[in-house]
Amino acid sequence: MNIEISADMAKRLEEAIASGRFASVDDAVSLGLTLLLTESEDEELVDDVPARIATLLDMSAEDLRLGRLVDAGAVLADMDAKIADYQARRKARAAG
Repeated sequence: MNIEISADMAKRLEEAIASGRFASVDDAVSLGLTLLLTESEDEELVDDVPARIATLLDMSAEDLRLGRLVDAGAVLADMDAKIADYQARRKARAAG
């Protein structure tokens, strides 16, 4: 599958990868889509996802500029934990 993104978004994505926030483009896109699809049933959260992703990418660019690098494995583990927590809360809320 091929996707097209703006030059600005491509630059921000490359900066996020260079900063160590993501191991690859595939990892970054996969995480973004996981967040989007996980939250797609809740309209209020879906509306906020692009802004949240943009904020995270801006933070990544700033971290890179300041030389603050983070191990990609640690970031991915943290994101996996956040996704699991969110899914558990949604499941508990749905169960009543």
